[in-house]
Amino acid sequence: MPRTSVPTPDLAEVPMYSQVVRAGDMLHVSGQVAWNATGDIVGVDDPNAQVEQVFTNLGSALRAADSSFDDVVDVTIFYTDHRVVEPVMDALARSFAVPGPCLTGIEVTALAGTDLMVEIKLTAYAPATPGVL
Repeated sequence: MPRTSVPTPDLAEVPMYSQVVRAGDMLHVSGQVAWNATGDIVGVDDPNAQVEQVFTNLGSALRAADSSFDDVVDVTIFYTDHRVVEPVMDALARSFAVPGPCLTGIEVTALAGTDLMVEIKLTAYAPATPGVL
């Protein structure tokens, strides 16, 4: 199955990997953290601000692939601080209709930066349409 890297102009550029990959009708969104478009951390020691930035990034990634949270089938959350759990659950409730996607939460000792508290990756079912990718 061919895979295509989706350009994500609203996200921080990371040259080592793709932020979004389309493989057939599936979209795979790399783990998003609280980095703004220039790669600066948003909300150091502020779980609410970090979660909001992560969900902003996830929305940008999905839109770049002509998709939305409605297409998400699986969510994986990595977190280093229990203070993010409530804001994440609030953001999930705002972003997904019931029934929501599959969900896995994993507590970890560290993420890509010492000040990062949460990282979320997504998988979405978004059939490719003529003229899109």
